[in-house]
Amino acid sequence: MPVAVVQLSSQDSVPDNLARAEALVGRAARAGARLVLLPENFAYMGPESGKRAIAERLGDDGAPIQSALAAMTRLERVTIAAGGFPERTGDPG
Repeated sequence: MPVAVVQLSSQDSVPDNLARAEALVGRAARAGARLVLLPENFAYMGPESGKRAIAERLGDDGAPIQSALAAMTRLERVTIAAGGFPERTGDPG
């Protein structure tokens, strides 16, 4: 299986980071990758308070980061291993 490792310089703008990830996933898919690996913190790199603000519950169909990843896999017909993104849990701390 052809694999691509994507590196991006994430900032504190989730929409900008997702757009950059989408472009790079598309580029990898066009180059023949079937599995695309995204780095840790690909969706957000910034203050801790920002992480809490954009954290998503796993499996939330309306969550922007998860929705974007799902759309990328459908559009590009690849499997994406996302290095992680802020996850909301039941623990308030």
